Amino acid sequence: MVMHGYAHDDETIGKVYDSRLVKRFLPYMRPYGWRIVLAIVLLLGTTALILVQPFLVQQAIAHVHRVLRRQPCRAPGHSSYE
Repeated sequence: MVMHGYAHDDETIGKVYDSRLVKRFLPYMRPYGWRIVLAIVLLLGTTALILVQPFLVQQAIAHVHRVLRRQPCRAPGHSSYE
């Protein structure tokens, strides 16, 4: 399929991941190896924190609910207010 002079065929564009291409880039990436490892570790850590965030919010809401349930209600018109 050609659109406006550009070929949009997957075979023409190529694969998303090409192992031969990555192997060719390895010598150039080697001096930055620790930065690449750090970036991957930070990426995994950020992903873990994003995934655990709903659980932490649930725990915070449950904690506040438990604390408020132990205290008597002080709202006007409530039986324990008077």
